[in-house]
Amino acid sequence: MVMLRQGNLGNVGIKLPANENLIMLSIDFDKSLIDDLVGKEYESPILDFFRQTNNRVKILSELEKDFLHHANYLFHLPIAQNRLGLIQLEGAVLSLLAILLQHKQDANVCHKERAINDAIHILTQEYRQTITIRKLSQRVGLNECDLKRLFKIKTGDSIAKYALKCRMLKASELLALDWTPSQVAEYLGFKNTYYFKQTYTKHFAYNL
Repeated sequence: MVMLRQGNLGNVGIKLPANENLIMLSIDFDKSLIDDLVGKEYESPILDFFRQTNNRVKILSELEKDFLHHANYLFHLPIAQNRLGLIQLEGAVLSLLAILLQHKQDANVCHKERAINDAIHILTQEYRQTITIRKLSQRVGLNECDLKRLFKIKTGDSIAKYALKCRMLKASELLALDWTPSQVAEYLGFKNTYYFKQTYTKHFAYNL
């Protein structure tokens, strides 16, 4: 398993079954390296993760055999006792890093990731519409269970909560343009102004 994370997230806890062995390797990416790589047209889910600044944590569980082989080699290297040993260790880490950055997802994984991105785009753009999970799953070509599960992993929100966030953000924009609550409620498709105000207050903890 490879866990990617951005920013200062503090401590990370891992639960393991009793008597289970754990070998862990932590690689800190220099920001200048990330900025340089993500700015180029390299295709990799690793770099895609760093390009999407709204994502803080991502787990990669489907890893290539080549990566696992190099990781196993690295984990069994002896502790460096001198400069030569340090060079050997550094070379192994760089080889592992290169394989990781070149990691490709299989077609099925790519399809699912593309479907979730499509779902996010639809909800972001069609905030005035009430889109059911069934209808959304049909539009992006993903079954409902996978859609709900992967959407939650990608965004940290349920589909309903994310859709509400989009509507509330648009509501804030319109109110800032001096629209009245009744105008915003009608534009966004709320059944009445009272329900809109109630929803807005609950979402932002701010009374209109």
